[in-house]
Amino acid sequence: AIASLKVDPSTRFAARIERFADPDAVVAVPVAGRFEATGVSIGVDRKLSGGVLWRSELRQTWAGDSLFSRSGVPNRTTGNLAAVTSLAATF
Repeated sequence: AIASLKVDPSTRFAARIERFADPDAVVAVPVAGRFEATGVSIGVDRKLSGGVLWRSELRQTWAGDSLFSRSGVPNRTTGNLAAVTSLAATF
């Protein structure tokens, strides 16, 4: 599910909830042998000059099993918090 709010012609805020299930470990192969997780994110998209888009996002993901690493040690925690930013160009 996605909700977004356009605050002006070049700025949009968005929130998203996602559910991912890969019980046969086809896409993701953690130690537990399956991957099931829920995530939420909030972000902002900013159109820059031309066809350039700048996106920043804060994302939290939870899983029923300890799938995520902590301090470089795999499979230590059930949650993961990530802050990401990216630039995209269209031609």
